Amino acid sequence: MKYVAAALVVLIAAAGIYARILLWGVDHTPIGPSSISSNGLYVSRFYSMPESSGVPYGLGVLVNLRFVPAWIQSDLVFSAYCENGERLTWKEPKELVISCNVETGKPHFYPAPHGIKVTHVGSS
Repeated sequence: MKYVAAALVVLIAAAGIYARILLWGVDHTPIGPSSISSNGLYVSRFYSMPESSGVPYGLGVLVNLRFVPAWIQSDLVFSAYCENGERLTWKEPKELVISCNVETGKPHFYPAPHGIKVTHVGSS
C-alpha cells in the first residue's frame, strides 16, 4: 500500500509540473533563436507577451541561467512592440544588446538579474 501511495504522489507531482509547463508555454511563445552569453551562464530569448503584461501581445526578452528552464526561473528585462528582424547579442558575458525597431510606443526596461547590463539598439 505504501508503494501505491508513493507512486500516486509522484504521478500527481509530475502532472502538476506538466500543467505548469503547458500553462507557461501558452502565454510565452518563443520567437526566434535563443542567444547564449559568451561565458555560457545565461540565455536570452524573445517571447510573445501575455495579455496581462505591460506590453500585451508584444515581445519580451527573458533572461535565465543556462541550465534552468525559463518556465522555472526567468527575468523579463525588456518589452516592446518590435517590427520583424529583432536580434539578441551578448557583447560581453554580462552585457546583452537587444536589436529591435519599435513599431509603436516606447520600449520598457526592467531590472536585469545578476548585474547584467541591457542596451537597446534600433529605433524607438
